[in-house]
Amino acid sequence: MATGLGYRLLEKLGINALARVVNRGRYVVIMYHGVCDDDFDLLVGYDERHIRVSVFRQQLEHLKRCGYRFLSLNDMVSEITNGTPRGGVVLTFDDGFRNIVKNAYPLLSTYGAKGVFYLIADRLNGDEVVWTDYVETIVRSNTSKSLELMIGSVKYQYDLSSRHNVEQAMRDIKRRVRVLPQKEMVETINRLMSIPVDIVPIEFKLTSVEEASALDPEVLDIGCHTRSHLNLPGLDAERLRAETEHARVELEKSMGRCIRHFCYPAGAYDDAAVEAVRDAGFVSAVTTEVNLCDGSVDVFKIPRVYANEDMYWFKAVTSGSYFWASRVKQFVRGLLRADANGGNA
Repeated sequence: MATGLGYRLLEKLGINALARVVNRGRYVVIMYHGVCDDDFDLLVGYDERHIRVSVFRQQLEHLKRCGYRFLSLNDMVSEITNGTPRGGVVLTFDDGFRNIVKNAYPLLSTYGAKGVFYLIADRLNGDEVVWTDYVETIVRSNTSKSLELMIGSVKYQYDLSSRHNVEQAMRDIKRRVRVLPQKEMVETINRLMSIPVDIVPIEFKLTSVEEASALDPEVLDIGCHTRSHLNLPGLDAERLRAETEHARVELEKSMGRCIRHFCYPAGAYDDAAVEAVRDAGFVSAVTTEVNLCDGSVDVFKIPRVYANEDMYWFKAVTSGSYFWASRVKQFVRGLLRADANGGNA
C-alpha cells in the first residue's frame, strides 16, 4: 500500500472515510516546512519539504470539508494534561520560513485553522537561512562537475556530474555533519556558512522578528526550534541549555510573548534532550515520528504526520488509514516470509 496507487485505492474504496470516523477522537499534528509560490520547483523530485500554496489551500479545504476540528497546540496540550482529549488537527511549521507569513498565514485565517511557527532564535534578521538549506545552495551553485569539502577533519570529494549525484551529495553532506561530535559539528557548520554563493533562493529565506511578532498568536503561535538548529542528542549540558532555555528566553524577548512549545531539529532527541526541554519551561515538544496521537501521548514526544504534494497520501495519513494499510502490509509480508521459510525446511 506504500504506493501512489495504494493511496488512491484507500480513498476510492472509502477506507479513508471509515478511518476518519474511527480516529475522530485522535489528534492529527501535521508537519510543514515551506509553503511556496506556485512557480517554485527547485525541490521537485528531491525533497518535498516545501509545498506549493495552491496545494496547501487544497489540503485546508479537504480538512474543513471533512469536518476536522482545528485547534491550537495550547488547546491540545491542555486537553491531554487535563485528561479530556477530544481530537482535532494542529498545523506546525518548522524552521521559520518567510513564505509561511506570506502564503500560509492568510489561508489559516481564511479556513479557521491554527498552528505553531517554530523559529530558530539566532536566525531572525530577515536575511538568514538554515545551514541545511545553505549546504544545498553551495552544492547547486557549484559550476564545476566536482566539489571538495572539509567535513570535520576529513576532506570529501563529490562528483556533481549528474542531477542524481548532486542530490546524493546534498544528502551525504548533511548526514555527515549531523553525526559529528559537538565541537566539530559547530565548526563545520560555521565553515560551510562562510562559503560564498551568488544567490540563495528566496524560498529558503527565514522570517524576521518584525514579521513574526506581528502574527496573531490565536492563529499562528510562535514556538522554539532551538537557538542554532543543531541536533540535540550528544550535546553537552551547557550547549543543551543554550539551545533550549536560552533560546526560549531570547525568543520571548524578541517576540514579546510567552514561548511554550518546542520542536526538535530533524526530530532527533534523547533522554537528556527531553529533560532539557522540560526544564527550560516548555510545555510540549514535537518530533518527526509519523503517527496520530491520543490522550496517552507524551507531550514532549508528540508524533506528527508530514504533508507533501500528493493529496491521496495526505488524505490517507491524516485519516489514519495509512497506518492500517501499513500494518496489513507488514502482516502479509510476515506470512510470506513464514511460508518461504516453511518451504525451505
